[in-house]
Amino acid sequence: MLYARTRFLRWTPGKRIVKKSIKGSRRVIDSGLTARFSFFSLLVLLVTMLAIGVWLTLRIEAATLERSSKLTGTYMQILMGPHLRRLEAGGWQDEEALAALDEHFRDQAVLEDVPVVKVWRPDGTVVYSNNPKLIGSQFAVTDDLERALAGEVVSGISELGDDENLYERELAPQLMEIYVPVRRRQNGEIYAVAEFYISVSSLGATIDAARLQTWAVVAGLAVMAYFLLLGMMRQAGRTMRNQRNELRRYSRRLQALLQENRRMNEKVMAAGANAMAVNERYLQRLSADLHDGAGQDLALVLLRLEELRDRCRPCFTPDGAVDEVIAANEFDTMMAALQSALRDVRSLSNGLRLSAIDSASVGEIMHRGVRDYRRKTGRQVEVTLEGDDKDAPQPVKITLYRVVQEALMNSFLHAGEADQRVILEVTETRVRLQVTDTGCGFEVAGILASGGRLGLVGMRDRVELLAGDFDCYSAPGEGTTITVILPLSYAGLPS
Repeated sequence: MLYARTRFLRWTPGKRIVKKSIKGSRRVIDSGLTARFSFFSLLVLLVTMLAIGVWLTLRIEAATLERSSKLTGTYMQILMGPHLRRLEAGGWQDEEALAALDEHFRDQAVLEDVPVVKVWRPDGTVVYSNNPKLIGSQFAVTDDLERALAGEVVSGISELGDDENLYERELAPQLMEIYVPVRRRQNGEIYAVAEFYISVSSLGATIDAARLQTWAVVAGLAVMAYFLLLGMMRQAGRTMRNQRNELRRYSRRLQALLQENRRMNEKVMAAGANAMAVNERYLQRLSADLHDGAGQDLALVLLRLEELRDRCRPCFTPDGAVDEVIAANEFDTMMAALQSALRDVRSLSNGLRLSAIDSASVGEIMHRGVRDYRRKTGRQVEVTLEGDDKDAPQPVKITLYRVVQEALMNSFLHAGEADQRVILEVTETRVRLQVTDTGCGFEVAGILASGGRLGLVGMRDRVELLAGDFDCYSAPGEGTTITVILPLSYAGLPS
């Protein structure tokens, strides 16, 4: 009891440490999975956020510019329309119309947002500008001006690199250009194009605010999505851990069942092998009883009959005459019958007994079975032993001998004068026996399934009882081959 308690105190902490280390390693694995998922999901969300943010920013900037240009163009067209019609009606020389335009576009408050205004004729001549130096100047018609003359409101950020922008380059490095077509009221014909330059700084504040709001919304959605995915990952991790623990419990139960099944199988095999050994001992005892009991009694009766025959050779007939021939014939008949019975008893005794099996090897057992077959039938059998001969458990040797005996006798009874061969292959872990003949053959499947030949069924049951493999191949006209594989050692086999 003290030793058992000492072992318990010694090993229990170690087991606890191992369990703690296993749990710790599982937590490390789970945390590693969570960390990797968190990193990659964050990376994907950042890339997605950047892509969506850039796309939305560009779209908002384009929409803001387009909206500003349309509003500004509409406002300017309403404001300048009456004055431009008067100016065009006066041959672009109406002083009152020019004064009205100058009064509005030279105002300091307007110049802060719209520093430059131009009115173009279709030939590229500037007929009005809040910069008097540009009035009357003629430039090449640009693509934007041509599109405006076609009826389109054109807007965009200009780098002021054209010849017409000499004055504007002195005001700012960039300005927003807006081309607005001016139409006649009667027929809608375009007779001029009004061009406005708007300061980018005033428009940039609006764009920056929209950009900031866009990035804030995208970042908020990305953070929400990240924490949502992280929560889903943690929930999935908990579910996986629970399933893994459940699977581990099922695995332990299955292992326990497998071990119990293995123990039961070993017990069944041990019981079968012991039953085989007991059966063999019973046959040996029966053989001894036949030899020492009935055999001895028959021999004694035979001896006494022989003496009685000699004494009673003179025998009387019913009329008193002596007939020695009849008496001798009667005694001879009884003695012949007794001699035949004695031979049968001795033959049966010898067939039941398998002596000196404990000290014999598997090769010797195989040769003994072949020798017994030769003595009974007078037939020759080709024998081959491959590998190193070695010992085996007693049930294996008994099964090996009985298979050789039964297979050769079946071949003798059913295959006629066919050639017979026995091959025994011995390895470190098993023996492989093969008995072949060149006889007429038969259909194997039906016979084994129905149990038609007790010899084949008995051999198969003996082999399978020891966890061996039994195979019988035969076909009409192709002979028969019986192959048996038996283990040399097994936990359930008694040595």
